[in-house]
Amino acid sequence: AFHRSTVLLTELFGLFIWYRLGCPWFAVLASLFIVDHIHFQYNGILLGIFGLWILLAFKKYRPEAIAVSFAFLIHFKHLFLSLAPVAACQLLGATLLTNSNKKIQSFLSTVIIGSIATIAPILIYAFASGQPGPALYLLFSRLFPFEDRGLVHALWAPNFWAIYLFIDRILVLVTRQNKEDYFVTCSSSTRGLVDSHSGGADFLPTPSAAICVGMSIIGMIPGLFAAFFSQENKQGQSLLLPAIFHCALSAFLFGYHVHEKFLLVALLPIAIIAGNHDKAQFCYYLLGQTKFVFRRLATITTFILCPLLPDEYFFAKLVLILAEDAMLSIIVPTSPTGSLHRFFDFLHHLALVALLFFQHILHPYLLPTHISQRFQFLPLMLISVYCAVCVLGIWLISFFDLSRLLVRHRMKKKEEFGRGRRE
Repeated sequence: AFHRSTVLLTELFGLFIWYRLGCPWFAVLASLFIVDHIHFQYNGILLGIFGLWILLAFKKYRPEAIAVSFAFLIHFKHLFLSLAPVAACQLLGATLLTNSNKKIQSFLSTVIIGSIATIAPILIYAFASGQPGPALYLLFSRLFPFEDRGLVHALWAPNFWAIYLFIDRILVLVTRQNKEDYFVTCSSSTRGLVDSHSGGADFLPTPSAAICVGMSIIGMIPGLFAAFFSQENKQGQSLLLPAIFHCALSAFLFGYHVHEKFLLVALLPIAIIAGNHDKAQFCYYLLGQTKFVFRRLATITTFILCPLLPDEYFFAKLVLILAEDAMLSIIVPTSPTGSLHRFFDFLHHLALVALLFFQHILHPYLLPTHISQRFQFLPLMLISVYCAVCVLGIWLISFFDLSRLLVRHRMKKKEEFGRGRRE
């Protein structure tokens, strides 16, 4: 009772922030309901603090306040460190791209206050323990257990590494002579149980945590530039939310041992854009509009979290996914699209239903027992890989569209600069 009541109470803070951001309906997303009110976690307050940082950055509050809010966020959940590059670029732009004569003073005060807010609680904990060295080692080994955790979780998050490992499993099956060893290996690493399995590749090389961090930062590049130039003027401000969305999606797509619920972090900024589409002046030209991208990502997030529910809830999962999509079509309606667009949308929903049917009906009851036991990992693998392909497609759209918007913004700035010089 205490756990349930505190989850509800802390989510009220998130609801207030999401209301200020123009998307109060974020509180009724099925994915958030699953992880908070069925899985019983405190993601509502975490996403509320994340939304507070977005609100302060978008409203251009003092850089020191923005830095402290981000430090507060990472102390609540250290996984938000993956967004440190975009936060740093936003703060650099806020302090250096101003017309004030106190740029250096503002920059230094932001760095000092932000560093104190980030490091001071860690040092207080370390020295309060009486053994600062061992305490810090224990703290960082628990926060970043790269030696004990593998590339992926036992239930593969739908990111780039799910596709990578799927290709690896196919190569192992094709090249390995002893097929029984293959089935034992795959069954132990993809059955969906929470354990400390290494979660690496067997045929292809297994990327290290450093490689994953490097790929995440490279994937963020358009978002980092956009976050920096978003502080230049009011026109550039429309780049900030797309930049945060793209960087959060990049962190999810290429991150090391990422959990599927981290998609909610990427979902919040795109939800804000969808809820304020006319004000944000941002549109994904390839898929029609931001609202459509948000709805597809919301559906994928809910679908990949459905394995957290008991297996016997097949129809409940199906109703949950379809009801959420119908609800979002009313809350954030999209403009009419072409027949080809609607056809692919229909195929997407059909694929989700087919995967649920395969997981709950065909695989356990209709396939021969020896096949279903041997391929017990297959349903969760197919779900992860299909959702990973969808997320990768959205990321590619975001990458190219944000790059296009960034180039257009810089060209306008150059034209304004040339016009000012001529005058």
